[in-house]
Parts: sequence; structure tokens; C-alpha cells
Amino acid sequence: MPEIIQETKDHEVHLVLLQGSWLDASTESVALPGFCLLSRRDRSEGPNRGGVIAFVRQDVNNIRH
Repeated sequence: MPEIIQETKDHEVHLVLLQGSWLDASTESVALPGFCLLSRRDRSEGPNRGGVIAFVRQDVNNIRH
């Protein structure tokens, strides 16, 4: 996660999309400084297990999902 945080600072990123997050129900929350959680789909027990998560920068307005 430190690399992602640094990249968001270095490149003025507005949206962060991560695939293969490997999060599951045991991870209650995930934080990225300066960003709000937009969407999260945890990995499943089936063969497609990666998981995805999306964050949007806090100062971005009018996000719909």
C-alpha cells in the first residue's frame, strides 16, 4: 500500500482501481489517505477469487455508482 499512496501523491490521481485485492470478509475496512471508498467486491470462494476495490479522491464531486 505505501507504493500506491506515493503514486497518488506523485501523479495527482483522482481514481484508484485495484483488481486482485484479495480482500475478504475478515478485512472490515480499507483506507487510502485522501480518498473515499467508492466500491468494493471481495473475493469469493470459487475459482475467480481476486476481488476488486475502487477509491475516489475526496475532493472529486458528482460521482455516481
